[in-house]
Amino acid sequence: MLKNQPVIILGAARSGTNFLRDTLLQSNHFSSWNCDEIPAIWKYGNFNLHHDEFDNYIPNKKIVYFIKKKFLSISKGKIVLEKTCANSLRPFYVSKIFPTAKFIYIVRDGRRVVMSAEKKWKEKSNLIYLLKKLRYFPISAIPQYVKKNFEYKRLVKSKIILNKPWGPIYNGMIKDLQKVEIRNICANQWSKQVNKCDDFYNKNKKNVIKIYYEDLIENHINEFEKIFDFLELNFDNKKFLNLKIKQNSKLDIKFNNEINLILNKNLKKHNYL
Repeated sequence: MLKNQPVIILGAARSGTNFLRDTLLQSNHFSSWNCDEIPAIWKYGNFNLHHDEFDNYIPNKKIVYFIKKKFLSISKGKIVLEKTCANSLRPFYVSKIFPTAKFIYIVRDGRRVVMSAEKKWKEKSNLIYLLKKLRYFPISAIPQYVKKNFEYKRLVKSKIILNKPWGPIYNGMIKDLQKVEIRNICANQWSKQVNKCDDFYNKNKKNVIKIYYEDLIENHINEFEKIFDFLELNFDNKKFLNLKIKQNSKLDIKFNNEINLILNKNLKKHNYL
C-alpha cells in the first residue's frame, strides 16, 4: 500500500509538463520513473484501443491493482510524481484509480504549443528514448505495441495516413491523419486536452491546482511556492533559485482561419486573447 497518495501532472503535450516534473524532482519529497512518461502502465487493460481518450471507462480491480503495484514499486517511501501527457485526455479515469491524488494542471498558450508540437511530429524517433519507455511496458502489451507500430508505418508508406501519430491520441485522430494537416491536428490535440482538464479542474478544485506556464517562467519561485503550499509540503527555495529557464520569444504566429477556430475559444477562456 502506498504510504502517500501520488501527485499527477496534467497538461497538454508541449505545455511545460516535462519542465515542471523535472524541477519538482529536485525536491527530496518525490520519487518517479527514470523516463518522463509511462503510457503503457496507464493503458494497461485497454491496449486494444487506438486512442487515449477513455475517460468514461471504469478500471476493473485487475487494472487498479496493476497500476498501484507499479507506483508502489518506485515509491521508496516518498510521494510518487507522475506525468504522462495522454492522461490529459482521461483525467477522470486516472482519478478513479487514485481518488485522493493531488493534481497539478499546467496550461500554456495554445499557439506556442501548436508550433512546438508540430516540430515534434516531424522529428525522427529517438531509439534511446523509446527503449527507456519500453522498460516499463507490461510484457503482455509488447506484441500489441510492436504490431501497432508496424501498422502505422505501413499506413504511412501506403500514403493512407500523412504521418505516424505523435503525442496523446484523441478519439478520431487516426482518421484525421488521412486528410488533415499536422498543424491542424496539433491544434485539436491542445484543444481537446485543455477541454478535458478544464472540466476535471472545475469539478475537483479541492484536489487540483491550476498554473500557467507563462507565470512559471516569469516568476518560478512564487509559482513553485504555490504548488508546495497546495501539496502541504515544506518548500526549500534554495533548490529552485538557480534554475536555467528559457524565456518565451515574441509571439509572432499567424494561423489560418480553420486553426484559429479550433484554438480561439480556449485561448479566450484562458485570457490569451
